[in-house]
Amino acid sequence: MKNGANGNNTSITNKNLGKGFDNQNDESFKNYQEWLNNNKNLLHLNKNLAKVNVKSATMVAELEDKYEELNLLNSKLANANALSADLMAEVEEKNEKLVQTNNGLAKANAHAADLMAVIELKDEEIKKLNKSLAEVNARSANLVARRELQVVNIRELNTELQYEVEVRQNTEENLKKLNETKDRFFSIIAHDLRNPFISFVNLVTILKEHSESFTKDEIIELIGDLHSSALNTQTLLENLLEWTKTQTDRLEVEPKAYRLKSIFDEIMLVCKHHADSKNITIESKINDEITILADKNMICTVMRNLLSNSIKFSEKESKINVLATDINNKIIISVKDNGIGISQKNMEKLFRLDSKITSHGTDNEKGSGLGLILCKEFIEKNGGKISVESKPGEGSIFTFSVPSVAKRN
Repeated sequence: MKNGANGNNTSITNKNLGKGFDNQNDESFKNYQEWLNNNKNLLHLNKNLAKVNVKSATMVAELEDKYEELNLLNSKLANANALSADLMAEVEEKNEKLVQTNNGLAKANAHAADLMAVIELKDEEIKKLNKSLAEVNARSANLVARRELQVVNIRELNTELQYEVEVRQNTEENLKKLNETKDRFFSIIAHDLRNPFISFVNLVTILKEHSESFTKDEIIELIGDLHSSALNTQTLLENLLEWTKTQTDRLEVEPKAYRLKSIFDEIMLVCKHHADSKNITIESKINDEITILADKNMICTVMRNLLSNSIKFSEKESKINVLATDINNKIIISVKDNGIGISQKNMEKLFRLDSKITSHGTDNEKGSGLGLILCKEFIEKNGGKISVESKPGEGSIFTFSVPSVAKRN
């Protein structure tokens, strides 16, 4: 009966194992529970011991008459109790270690708590530092924004100053060009335009005062000279008027489609007398189908000046060639003579307003040099370019380009 009571106590003990802990979620309880799991053999042994006690009690009740067997069983029970004592000693040792472990864990938890407190303190300090940095960044951003605004204002001021400087420089350059233009204009009026009129007046005076003493052929020759002088004066006046328009921006470009051959034929009517007076042949290689897209009046002025110059500086009984070709949707026109040619030094001055070349034609013809300046301006206004190739004594080739109808379309 005692053994049976012990078995019941064992069951009660097993059921109430967790009542010694206030909270089964406590770390110590978890560690104890882990220890119990790690000592399954001990629990099983205790269970087996309880069963043995029950069987022993039953056998004592049933076999009281078998004393010897009971003594044997008691001996076994004593051995079992001794083993149980050893196991309990081991359990106590492990419990001691478990207590030490729990103490270590408690210290670790305490240390962890201290660390968490330090971390929270550091977090608070970091938050304060971040707040301070945010304020500094905000002030820096405002400062940078103000500086950038100042830089923008300075740049705008510099741009305005630079613009004013450029305007002033352009104004000075324009004034310089205007002065050069004015000087050249008065020079042409005072010299180049005055001399042809003087020659014309002198010839007319001679005819008026001595016409009765001249033969018919002499009178015809004088009239031819008058005609040439009048044509030269007319050409100079036309160039002067056209040039004046370009300098005052009153000349507008009106490009239209024209057959180049028809323009050349018109110019030939103007230049024929001058060429015939020197027995100069003008050969044209201009296809009837070549069509340019340009301002007709400007191109007429260009071709008239180039042909007049070629005639002026060509020897008598020489030849002038006019060639036009279509290359890459551009009409390339060249006027070639076999005249006196131009030096390299003078070629660099041909198209410059601030330079004047003093030279006479092969028949002592005079010119203002204004024609080539007009040619350059008119050709460039029509989207083309002009160039010259020449050597003294070998003649000259003036070449210019204008857009063809195909390019503009």
